Amino acid sequence: NEPGLEVAGEAASGEQALLLGPSLQPDVILMDVKMPGIGGVEATRRLAEAMPQSRVLMLTVSEEEE
Repeated sequence: NEPGLEVAGEAASGEQALLLGPSLQPDVILMDVKMPGIGGVEATRRLAEAMPQSRVLMLTVSEEEE
């Protein structure tokens, strides 16, 4: 927990993010690039059209060793 931050919701897929985003209207969205179903890039594009006031931070996890 961080002061001033609240987790409003979680989505396991791009489709869930598209359903939750407009109803929650978050200030910031943390989006995984590689999500099941509709990927994070496409989900972000659609959310940006529907919620231009929200900011998106995209990230991903790689299982490859560097």
